[in-house]
Amino acid sequence: MNHDELAYAVDRINDLVDAIIRGQELMHDVQKELDLRECNPFEADRIFAKQFGSLPVSPIIRVRNGISYETRVLHQAGIGLRDIRNADFLYEIRDLKYILVQFKQREGAKPVAVDYDQLQNLIDNCSVACKQIQPNVVINPGITVNAMCGSWYGIFDGTRGERYFPACEAKRILKSRQRKPDKFSIGLTDIEFEDMFISCQSGGRLGLDAIWEYARTLVAQNDLVFAISQSKAMGLTNPHAEN
Repeated sequence: MNHDELAYAVDRINDLVDAIIRGQELMHDVQKELDLRECNPFEADRIFAKQFGSLPVSPIIRVRNGISYETRVLHQAGIGLRDIRNADFLYEIRDLKYILVQFKQREGAKPVAVDYDQLQNLIDNCSVACKQIQPNVVINPGITVNAMCGSWYGIFDGTRGERYFPACEAKRILKSRQRKPDKFSIGLTDIEFEDMFISCQSGGRLGLDAIWEYARTLVAQNDLVFAISQSKAMGLTNPHAEN
C-alpha cells in the first residue's frame, strides 16, 4: 500500500466513524423524544392505545427472514405538534442500524404535495454524506442507494402501492420538471425496501461493524490491519465494540 492509498483508506475510515457517531447521536435524541411521548401521551394517543392495546410510539417487533427489527411511529398530528426528526416512521435493528421514513400520499393523477423544507430537514438528518461514503448500489435504473443511507421517502400510491426512495433521490425526482406518476414506479416496493434494510444494503449504521466491512477488503489484500474501539457509545445498550 503506497502513501496515497493509505491516506485514502484512513480518510474513508474517519468518514465512517463520523457517520456512526452522528447516527448514534441522532438515535439518542430520537429515543429521548419517544420516551417523553410514551410517558406523557396525548389524548389521541391514549384513544389509539385503548383501541389497539399500545401507544403509537410503542415499538412493534417484526421478524423477516429470521431477522428481528423494530418499527415505531414518529408522526404526530395536531396543532403545534411535530414529527420527530421530520420523519413519520422508524425502522431499527437495535444497536446496529436504523432508517427514518417520511411518507406522502399521491392522490389520483395529482402531483405529490411536497413540503421541501421538511424533506430537506430529513436529508440533513441522514448520518452519511452520500457522495462521500461508498459503496453506492444502483437498485433500479435512475435510482442509486448508499449502503448507509438512513433517511428515506415513502409514497403511498393508490395504484402502485408503496414506493420508497432515498430522501436525496426523492428530492431530485420531485424537483425535476417531469413529476409524472411513472417517475415513482422505479422506487422500491415495501418488500424490496425491508429486504434491503435487513440484509445491510441500506440503513444508517450505529455499530463498528460498518468499518469492519470496509476493512475486511483491505485485510484480504494484505494491505492494512488496524484496531478501533469505542468505550462509550451514546444511546446504545451494548456500548463496547472492537474491530
